[in-house]
Amino acid sequence: MNKDIHSIFEQYEDVLQTISSLPKPKSKIQAVTQWDKNDLDKSHVQIPGYGILTLGQLKENTAAKLEDLAGRIRKNEPKFVATKLYERHGVLLTFIKTLVQVEKDIEYMRRAGQLPGLIKREL
Repeated sequence: MNKDIHSIFEQYEDVLQTISSLPKPKSKIQAVTQWDKNDLDKSHVQIPGYGILTLGQLKENTAAKLEDLAGRIRKNEPKFVATKLYERHGVLLTFIKTLVQVEKDIEYMRRAGQLPGLIKREL
């Protein structure tokens, strides 16, 4: 009987080692690295290939880039605008994708009821 318990314990240790070597699941929060729950615009956002900005800075930078492109349309520079809009690894596209991910992160936190002042939404 002691052999059976010892065998089970060894198998249990093997299972634990296997589980610990498996890749960890990704967090559902992907863009926001540090929350400021009192002012979301002060939350820190990780921008792939760029660095970390606050959400407010990210919004302002993105808006400024889009305003610049709008000005270039007015100046009759559509080729430049088209190039910037469709750059595969361009900063503007990365900023916009990050803003979309931040929106998803905020919605996840809202649904989880983890942002004060925001009502937990039903799924």
